[in-house]
Amino acid sequence: MTRLSPASLILAALTLAVAGCSSTPATHFYSLASIAPDAPESPRPAGQGLAVAVGTVTLPAYLDRPQVVTRPGVYAVHLAEFDRWSEPLQDMVPRVIAENLSVLLGSDQIYLSPRRRLPGLAHQIDIAIDRFDLDDQDRVVLAARWDLVERSRDEVASSRRITIIEPAADRSYETIAAAMSKALALLSRDIADGLQAAAATRAKPARGS
Repeated sequence: MTRLSPASLILAALTLAVAGCSSTPATHFYSLASIAPDAPESPRPAGQGLAVAVGTVTLPAYLDRPQVVTRPGVYAVHLAEFDRWSEPLQDMVPRVIAENLSVLLGSDQIYLSPRRRLPGLAHQIDIAIDRFDLDDQDRVVLAARWDLVERSRDEVASSRRITIIEPAADRSYETIAAAMSKALALLSRDIADGLQAAAATRAKPARGS
């Protein structure tokens, strides 16, 4: 039996270590996209100049991680170790919603959680997301509740629950990110409709005036 010298053993160990490192998959990073300013969704005149705060946006704890999360089954959750978000969803989701509302309402007065009172800032949107992932049927499911808050009285003027299902063409992570972006666009559109309705109600003169 041939015995290897210590130097040979060290060299063999280093070779195995290098081989192991070279076989590690590369990590890919993804982000969510907002509605492009030149998208078919044109600004709606009723919302032009509307000042809105995107306030508290909460996500479930299972999404508080860098990995892209999918559901391969009813009870299973998969974390994609080598497919990750470029920044925390807790930061990315509110920003994308604010950017979407700016396009949908044709307003440059959409703010992220302003701490100070701003002139003309009548409404705040608080959003609680209960689910946001790809299911086992290749559909992105976004379940959320959004509240329209009257900032002058600090009261919830209206509240709405919505579940959005956006099909994904496949299970590639880039496709998943695109479908999640579309789901956020639909949520933003629903919020924009609510904001416009509230603005129209405020604009109506009181009876007898």
